[in-house]
Amino acid sequence: MLKKYFVSAAGREFAVTLDTSHAGGRLRLQIDSDTGTAERVGRLLGNVAEVDGRLLELEAFSDGVQLKTRHHRLECHVSDRPRMAAARGAAEARSRHRVLTAPLPGQVTAVLVEPGERVSAGQRVVLIEAMKMQNPILAERDGTVLQVFVTPGDTVQVAARLVDIGD
Repeated sequence: MLKKYFVSAAGREFAVTLDTSHAGGRLRLQIDSDTGTAERVGRLLGNVAEVDGRLLELEAFSDGVQLKTRHHRLECHVSDRPRMAAARGAAEARSRHRVLTAPLPGQVTAVLVEPGERVSAGQRVVLIEAMKMQNPILAERDGTVLQVFVTPGDTVQVAARLVDIGD
């Protein structure tokens, strides 16, 4: 059985197609966002999903789901109505810039760019230390650094603004 949901999490919108027609609790997920599409295969066992070898505990609340691993917790708001097309149109109407946000909580150990600097897609712009590992945050596209929101030593949470990159 195919079901499509529209999910809002950490300030981003996703379309999630869930295929549960496979035997033995196996499922296939297709996740579409403004940055691309990803497909994953997993299993559903009660309120626990195993995807890519990771266990996600699913807890439903009023209009969403809370996903939990041993170290992270993410609240997702779920709808069966699309909001992505409207959001995409509004985003295209705004000036072309992209604010990079923290994908995980941690401490900023280095800011590798400054306002006015040109960056290339894939270039390291910030380093965040989490669980004693350095995690590079990369520019998603070519552009100019418009603003830097963090300094070394800052503690950031998921979705904290790091760097604004524009044309």
